[in-house]
Formats: sequence, C-alpha cells, structure tokens
Amino acid sequence: MCGEADSLWPGCPMAREAAARAGKRAEVRAYADAGHLAFGLPIDPKSPGFGQLASLGGTAEGNHAARTDSWARAQAFLAEAFK
Repeated sequence: MCGEADSLWPGCPMAREAAARAGKRAEVRAYADAGHLAFGLPIDPKSPGFGQLASLGGTAEGNHAARTDSWARAQAFLAEAFK
C-alpha cells in the first residue's frame, strides 16, 4: 500500500521495486491522491485531526479513501492467510 503523493519518501517506487523482487508473491496497491499516511485505521472525517491526514502528501480525503480501502484489504488478506 502506498500513496503516489507521498511527500516524505518515494513510497510507491520503493514498493514497486520490492514487489518486482518478490515476484508473484507481492502486489502493490498505489493510491493517486494519497500520501505517506495512505495506510492505517480510517479516521472519521468529523474527527478534529482529520485534516492532518494531508500533512505528508495527498489530500485528507484521498488519504481517508486509501486508508478505508487498504485497511479492508489488509484485514481480508490476514483473514485468508490465517484461516
């Protein structure tokens, strides 16, 4: 999981490099309007800290959408892996 608008480091290029080395065992999920905070528990848009999601690139809304999608994908992956 990475944000294309990451302003801290080149997260998506690094993720793609790692995935290329891992072969079919890895998949990159890149989110265009998300930054460094693209992964983690989704934050309620009504929360006072919601705007901070944009502090390391992307928009708060883009990071929220990425977190919502990527968190669900991570949970599904772990549920399948640890059946």
